[in-house]
Order: sequence, then structure tokens, then C-alpha cells
Amino acid sequence: MLADLHETSPENIRSRFRKLRLKPFPDEIRSGTGKRVAYDLPRVLALSAVFELNRLYIPQAHAIEMVENCWPEWCRAFIAAAGSYGLLPPGMETPHDSSPVLTVLADAFRGPSGGPELLSVPVPRDRDEARPALPAVHVETRRIVAALAGMVASSRQLSEAFIDLERAFGWTPPATPHRASVAQMSRGRGFLDEGPYFDRAEAMLNAPPKSFDRAKLPIAHARLQALMAYLERPAPIDQWKAELGDDEGRPRLRHLLSFWADAKGLEVTERYPHTAETLAGRDVREAALHYIATARRGGRCDEP
Repeated sequence: MLADLHETSPENIRSRFRKLRLKPFPDEIRSGTGKRVAYDLPRVLALSAVFELNRLYIPQAHAIEMVENCWPEWCRAFIAAAGSYGLLPPGMETPHDSSPVLTVLADAFRGPSGGPELLSVPVPRDRDEARPALPAVHVETRRIVAALAGMVASSRQLSEAFIDLERAFGWTPPATPHRASVAQMSRGRGFLDEGPYFDRAEAMLNAPPKSFDRAKLPIAHARLQALMAYLERPAPIDQWKAELGDDEGRPRLRHLLSFWADAKGLEVTERYPHTAETLAGRDVREAALHYIATARRGGRCDEP
């Protein structure tokens, strides 16, 4: 499939496979020939995404990082593409603002220090004609999904795989306990099994103050706005992280992040003006970072 998509030989694809370093992939992907390795839908899509970025002349190391760091957005684009081909069941509809075209900032893999960093997150196409559009790479995922659909023997199995992908990285909210107990939540070992909620929250909370200035640093501001867009509407696999805390007189993590972003001038869909009052004088940013640090240790976050 990859050879056909990229109009090259299978041997060329195999050669590039041996150089691949996607962390959650089986070790066998770096072995010699003669071994058969089975890949589930997420791994097939991740591989396809890396090769698609290579086709756009993005180096392999940067392409891998852009797939890893932007995995929820890749999944949502793939799910939207599957929906356009009728691979989703009746009743499972993607949001009106979803798109099979993934938009990533052109310098997404360049951090302030010149090296790769977490802030390589996609941003939506700029609909404000009063502001110039930011330089970005647009990736059409439908060609990958169409090629995949043309190769599988059972469209039903492919549909079921996309349903599982949507339940993890799409939009359908899962049942979340009233008091999110971190110890009861499953832990992933890589980007295919673990959402980026905590990493993106920390990136926003620790961003330099000047990066919130849209006029002076429009790309840095766009990155932060994209981070907040995900934090307000996380993938199902990350939903429990947003609910950390106790809403009986104390804010949840999503309340703290929304309050902080709003105070910094980012656009938010919901405001919680009384969040600071519930912290009894503690700093909102410090409280949010405390929630995250406690959750990473497996502790409870009932108190800020």
C-alpha cells in the first residue's frame, strides 16, 4: 500500500522501514527480512502519516515527531476521512468543524531553542481574513484511508477498527467518574496508548509570557491557541485528566486551565470567573501544575 501511495518500489519502502524509530512500534520493525509483523489500524495509520510527511520533503526525524506529538489530530483527520467514505456506522458523526485535511504549522518542529519540542501541534486554517494566514503544511488523509479501504478484505473489520480509534482519540466523551481517581486510570506506554493532555497543559502553563502576544509572535500565539483548543475538547483517552479535582467547592483541572488561558488573552469557549476564589489565595498556575504532578505520581487530586 505504501509503495503504491508513494509511487516507489517495495524495496525502497523496506529500506526506509529499517530506519524508522517510532518508539511504540514492535522491535521487529527494525529487524532484517524474513519476519512477518502484524500491524493494527493505529500503527498502519502512523506509518502512513510518517511516509506522507516524507513525501512533502519533511525529514524522517521531524516527521516522526510531528506524528507523535500531533497524534490526536492525525486520528481525528483519519476518522473524518473514514466518515467521508462511509466507514463509520450510522449515528456516529464527526463534528461539523472536523476535516480530513490536517493543518500543521510549517515550522512545527522548531522550538525557541531551534530544536524539536512539544509545541508541534496543528492549527486550524485561519478564517480571519483580516489577519494573514500562517505558513502551514496541509495533509490530505483521504488518500491514505482510500488506499487502506481498497486493500482490506473486510470493510466491516475496518469500520470496527475506526470505531475503536474514535473511542480513544475522536470526540465521543467516555463515562468519567465524579471524582477522577488517578490510580484507577489506565496507563499507556507511548503516543498510541497515552494522550498528550498533561504535556500540552504544562507547555501552555510554562510558555514564556511574550509568546501570548499575537501581534509580535503570531506563530507562538497560534501554537498556544491550538494547545488550548485541545485542552478544552480533549480526546476521550484524555478526558479523565481534564476532570481531575473535586467540583464540590474546588475547581477541576480544566477550570484552572481555562481561567489561566483566559487571563493570558487566549480564546476560550467557557469561562470560570470564580476559579481563583476557590483556591484560597493560591496561584492558579501553581495549582494546575500541582494537579498534574500529583496525577503523574498516581495520587489523588481532590485538593489543589
